[in-house]
Amino acid sequence: MVWDLISEQPGRFLRRSGDQVQVIRDAGPAVKSIAAVPGSSLLAVGDAGGEVALWDANGKARTLVTGRGAIGAVAVSRDGTTVAAAANDSLITLWQVADGTQVATLTGHTGPVNAVLFDADGDLTSSGPDARVIRWELDPDQVISRLSAPGPR
Repeated sequence: MVWDLISEQPGRFLRRSGDQVQVIRDAGPAVKSIAAVPGSSLLAVGDAGGEVALWDANGKARTLVTGRGAIGAVAVSRDGTTVAAAANDSLITLWQVADGTQVATLTGHTGPVNAVLFDADGDLTSSGPDARVIRWELDPDQVISRLSAPGPR
């Protein structure tokens, strides 16, 4: 399924298919991040209220978390099995797409995390204003490389 999302009003997102327009979300806090789930019609959506949810063409399919502060970034692994979400609380949480089971919570940033990305090898990279770029294996105990910018002088 191809999604063509537009915003006509804050908090209101539409799906277009030819002349037909279908509302897929019309409530709640502003959407902060969206990632497509490969091999499915799902979207992983993070919002300003701290909710991460999987949406299908009919709207919200499943909520993964609520109440952690604004979700600044979401990413989905290339095989479509894992969702990563980063919040203002400096944590990155991983869930299984299939059943919503929380897999891990990654710690290592000292401030908000505003970018997460799965690479071709399945590793996760994250960054934020704490001047850290961290590359993680899916095993949360294994930080495979860390780049830190020098602090203010």
